[in-house]
Amino acid sequence: MYDPQKYLAASTYGVNSGETAEYWFVTPYFTVNADKQFTFKATVNKYSETMSLKVFFLQMKDGKMERHEISVTGIPTSGTYQWTSDLKVDLSTYAGQNGFVGFQYVALRGAEVQTYGIDDIVYGEGGGTETPGGDDPFGLDDSNPKTTFEADFEDITEQNKNYTLEGWTNKAIQAANLWQTATYSSDKYIKATPYNIAADATMEAWFITPAFIVNSANKFTFDCAGANWKDDMVLKVFFLQKSADGTVVKNEVVANQIPTSGTNFEWVRGINIDLSDYNDKIGFVGFQYTVVSTGVNKSLPTYQIDNVKYVTGESGGTDPEQPGDKVYTSSITLPEGTDPDANKASGGKVVIGGQKYSILKLGTSKAFGSWNSPMLQAGASKLSFFAVGWTGKTGQLTVVIENGGTFEGGATSKVIALDGKTAGAADNPPFTIAPADTDFYQYAMSGVTAATTIKFTTEGATSDKRAIIFGINIK
Repeated sequence: MYDPQKYLAASTYGVNSGETAEYWFVTPYFTVNADKQFTFKATVNKYSETMSLKVFFLQMKDGKMERHEISVTGIPTSGTYQWTSDLKVDLSTYAGQNGFVGFQYVALRGAEVQTYGIDDIVYGEGGGTETPGGDDPFGLDDSNPKTTFEADFEDITEQNKNYTLEGWTNKAIQAANLWQTATYSSDKYIKATPYNIAADATMEAWFITPAFIVNSANKFTFDCAGANWKDDMVLKVFFLQKSADGTVVKNEVVANQIPTSGTNFEWVRGINIDLSDYNDKIGFVGFQYTVVSTGVNKSLPTYQIDNVKYVTGESGGTDPEQPGDKVYTSSITLPEGTDPDANKASGGKVVIGGQKYSILKLGTSKAFGSWNSPMLQAGASKLSFFAVGWTGKTGQLTVVIENGGTFEGGATSKVIALDGKTAGAADNPPFTIAPADTDFYQYAMSGVTAATTIKFTTEGATSDKRAIIFGINIK
């Protein structure tokens, strides 16, 4: 796993220096169809000329497996876990024949672990669908892509006006309603509702970012709220690309944290959109709101978005020699900054193996610290994290599941003793830490709802009241 992506990897980890590793991954048996394409994507780390990733068409003849190498253009030979997408395996020579496709990894173990990864192996008609309403119903321009951008809607001065922002697209595909301005107290955002749309008519409104280049070092996030829930009100997120002929192709990016029920107008903050499938591609992110109007202009089904950001963030991941679920990056948004808030919680960094990772820092030497996570995804079933205390001190961390759900066995809290006899945190952030296996904690959960949160607190500690938590992952 290279958070949040899951893929298949082959490496020389565990192979003795000077020995050669050879691993195969082979598809099911199938008949080659001339009308179908075989594609995949690949990544590499620590490439050398003594390693290779090759693709073969395999056929069983007379009891023996014949292998026919297929040249694939674009298999990466440089970079560090940067994905190359849409690699095509040309099977036209074997149309009508039966066989398998095999991926072969070969590498001579050198001083470093050498890795190839593969993902999104697809044999079919091809991905993506054209947007409705023509080749490009949005009038998108990808000629001057950005590297980062942000919209916090603080420029809004009036309520219920069609929102415009240079470089962004606000477009109605069905009915006439666009995303509009909205304010509540000091908060400013945009909203989509079926106000004044005739009964039984479908509304479809899009809000689309400027063109940008997808970069694995950047992170796409936004805040979202909704109200007056209906089964047919839907907010989806798409990655949009313009093909050579000007046609817009849209691919949905699943965002499970988008609320579909619950308290009206309650914000879910920092929803992350995984764009790793499109690294190095130019495109747009589009928010699509659809709903069938009831023709009634009260208690309108509404979606709101705010703080749309594409900025440098923690892309995260695991070292090839870092096993299993022990990931130092977090799948939820942690506090930023090193000044503790009223609950004595703050952010900061740890340095592990020369890499920086975000942390949750709780408490001071004399005051307890406490922090509540964002709301979880309904159905989440596992919580994992690293936790350390202060070097030479003894502390305590309590982890509480709140607003629905329990840990395995029915417990709603877990108490962890932080023994500072082992190497922990010291001085000021960034803290340099070498986590031990005993610093990793993992708990199964059940009954988690969209309202569930996890509370981390040092309350109850009788000695040192500080703790450092990182790699908080909820799945």
